[in-house]
Amino acid sequence: MDLDLFCQLFYASHYIPMALLQRGEIQKSYSSLERPLPLYGKVLEQAKGFSGVCKVVSTEDLGLYGLVEAGAQTLLLGPVFSQPVTEKMVSIFARQNGIGNRDWSVLYWLLAGVPRYTYNQFYNLLRFLDLTLNGRNPEEIDAIVQEASAVSQPDSVKARQAMRSPWEERRHETFQVENMILATVRDGDVDALKKLLDTLGKVGNLREGKVADTPLRQAKNIFLGLVSLVGKTAAIPGGMDDEEAYTLIDLYAQECEQAPTVEAVKLLQYNMLLDFTQRVAREKLPPHLSPEITQCVQFLRGHLFGTVGIDEAAGWVGKSRAWLTRKFKEEMGQSFGEFQSYLRTQEAKRLLRYTDISLSEIAGMLGFSSQAYFHSFFKKAVGMTPSEFRKQ
Repeated sequence: MDLDLFCQLFYASHYIPMALLQRGEIQKSYSSLERPLPLYGKVLEQAKGFSGVCKVVSTEDLGLYGLVEAGAQTLLLGPVFSQPVTEKMVSIFARQNGIGNRDWSVLYWLLAGVPRYTYNQFYNLLRFLDLTLNGRNPEEIDAIVQEASAVSQPDSVKARQAMRSPWEERRHETFQVENMILATVRDGDVDALKKLLDTLGKVGNLREGKVADTPLRQAKNIFLGLVSLVGKTAAIPGGMDDEEAYTLIDLYAQECEQAPTVEAVKLLQYNMLLDFTQRVAREKLPPHLSPEITQCVQFLRGHLFGTVGIDEAAGWVGKSRAWLTRKFKEEMGQSFGEFQSYLRTQEAKRLLRYTDISLSEIAGMLGFSSQAYFHSFFKKAVGMTPSEFRKQ
């Protein structure tokens, strides 16, 4: 097979950036870029030792990558994202991969043009490529996939074993299992979740009350209830942005409705839990935060631009200014103002490093009364002026 032509046609039909590797080194890349950008960062390290069945790799920048054997070479696909690409995501991606301000806008339009894939959809695409290039059918792939690494997609065999179970249990048993899993997602503990699901998968078939007339509709209804519960009562309290969580709930609900079999729903269910848990781990808030302080932190993260202060935050959580001032310091270990300053500093760094927005505009966007005040604030926090930071 002409792999170069295959990759050209695949990109032309799917718009997923990809590279052809030989012994872990990029031989040729395929994307809409006129000149290559370092899109693969640390993923290349994993690609050097890769062999065997297809593999999904997730990274700190929230992107998904795929590795597929192609004879003596390897196809590296990605990144793809399961939610709309934002400026914040592009800035994180650029920082993780050493892409400078000069290429920020080019990178933004590249990533924004990549079709969205959920965890499960992307894994199935890799299985299709493995079948096409290597003749491995999905059942064969599932049978030989080994224990996933900390950054890899779990294999389907463990998924099916694990998802034989918890939400098909009797109601009182289901309640206990549900709480165990929700607590693990809320903690962002990926390893603990894998162990828990693996253990639950060995206890045999467990049943829940009938909620539909067919097995497939039953599985889908249980999934739809679970994904909403996980997103709203575990992921958001665990620190995940509420808009991101609701977007992910909708995406998984849509994919669930398209699942053709009960087995597909169970696999999707396992992947959904891992996906939410990994995202919570990346945005982890300090443990044991009260609901009010969790809401307050999320409110601040979602209102970086403008002049939002403690009075608005107190109104948002339904508490007094004095209560919020005291409770925030007690639970977060820093004052409301200190935490807000930290968030503004981080956002200012991002805007300075990855955009061409003027200093006066940045000052206004972040709620500073003047450019001079922003200059003084930034220098005190970072140790250099905004202009010096931008030039370095």
